Amino acid sequence: MKLGNQKNEDNGLATAMISILLIALVFLTFTLTTLCQGNGYLAVYLVGMIIGNSTIPLKLSVTKFMNGITWLAQIVVFIMLGLLVNPHEMLVVAPVSILIGAFMIIVGRPVSVFLCLAPFKKVTGKARAFASWVGLRGAVPIIFATYPVIADVPGASQIFNKYLRKINEQMPAIYCGNL
Repeated sequence: MKLGNQKNEDNGLATAMISILLIALVFLTFTLTTLCQGNGYLAVYLVGMIIGNSTIPLKLSVTKFMNGITWLAQIVVFIMLGLLVNPHEMLVVAPVSILIGAFMIIVGRPVSVFLCLAPFKKVTGKARAFASWVGLRGAVPIIFATYPVIADVPGASQIFNKYLRKINEQMPAIYCGNL
């Protein structure tokens, strides 16, 4: 065995161990924050921002692994959410969903992005327009839309179906935004 191969194997093992450690940190952060009556999602996001901006060994390899885990999680979430949908209920809310979706695509998101980026003078108009058509979409807002359904809030299933219908209409834009 050559010394170069040994180094590659050691790097692979180190990448695996660092990745496992980071996943454990995610669960630990979420759990401890939730036990302290805090927002676990926000805590995990902040820890991710801190770690993502810090220097860790084999960062490129760990990032590739985490991207794979992210895609797997998104697939699982969308499959699970698909099981919550009743197609006959979606037909009832389709007209309102189409109007809400069109408003959000054409007016709501672009206006909110332009207003949020207004203080940043160096951001060009093209960059603002681009940011208004890409970004956080899909799983996170849908997961948040399930909370009222789980809490048995009156009318929550209709709101959930309207929102999920809007997301299904935006699927081509979602995929293009992630490219």
